[in-house]
Amino acid sequence: MATLNRLPQSERKKTQTRQMRAYMQALLEVAGMMAGQPFNLEKMLGNFATHLKAGRFRPVSGGRVVLTSEGRDYFASRLTDQPMGRGQYVDRVEVLAMIRNVVAEPAPPGWEPVEVELA
Repeated sequence: MATLNRLPQSERKKTQTRQMRAYMQALLEVAGMMAGQPFNLEKMLGNFATHLKAGRFRPVSGGRVVLTSEGRDYFASRLTDQPMGRGQYVDRVEVLAMIRNVVAEPAPPGWEPVEVELA
């Protein structure tokens, strides 16, 4: 088991923000999902039903999901300097800062440590 830090609940509800997009990208990288590893994403997000319905994730055993090739393309497309949707995009600096928060010991103020299984 490993401990990762979860973004505060109030911030996880703001789904269309640069912060949330950077958090999602950080999770995909830290959990190994961009490299094809399964992970129980629900522990860190709560709700990702929209992505599941869109085919970006595929359920596997034990509540874990894997990133599909469509999902990999979708999330990789957010790492550009071109605005998406409401003009929200993330750059590498934001993702690296979020990765530091996800793996920090102790958890940053307001963040929640969560025990997770990494592949």
